[in-house]
Amino acid sequence: MTQQRYRAWAASLLVAVLLMIVVMPAAVAEAPVPADVRAFGGGSPLVVPAAAFSSDGFDPASTFFYFLGGYMRGAATGPGCVQAPVYLPQPAKMADLYASVYDNDPAAGMAVTLWRVNNFTGTTDVLAQAATTGAFASTAIVVLVDYTIDFPNVSYPTSAYYLTTCIPNANLRLYSVRIYYETYEAFLPLVLRNFP
Repeated sequence: MTQQRYRAWAASLLVAVLLMIVVMPAAVAEAPVPADVRAFGGGSPLVVPAAAFSSDGFDPASTFFYFLGGYMRGAATGPGCVQAPVYLPQPAKMADLYASVYDNDPAAGMAVTLWRVNNFTGTTDVLAQAATTGAFASTAIVVLVDYTIDFPNVSYPTSAYYLTTCIPNANLRLYSVRIYYETYEAFLPLVLRNFP
């Protein structure tokens, strides 16, 4: 009789162990991370492609996005001013602004500007700007940079962020803008205590 109880106990234990092996991985599996619903998701740097820019509304026909080249250029029919939203995480501190442009016009230049607007007062601030000069001309893509960003700490919902530039003719092109930033996350350690 004892041997039968022992076999029943051993069989039960074996079944329990097998169930744990089968069920535990499913129970320990991580929950799926929800997709980021903001545009331009991901970590630093935030890359804003030329395709994200659109006309400022003054002269919508004054810019042209070239599909095969991945850039926006001027159409020589107006100032070619465009703008794009900037979606940064919070908390974050912006560090540098880079812009990949093409400027083969010795008489005209272009500037890429990062702005913020206060959502409650309407006040705007220029945070960074990178520009070519009128005397500049190159047949290669150049990278403009501004290492000093004013008001670098991202502040939601107080502020919204955006980029602007003007591309007056076909000898000027915008490829992308990159904003490097640092995030700050604090984690409290798990404290274990023995209770009597």
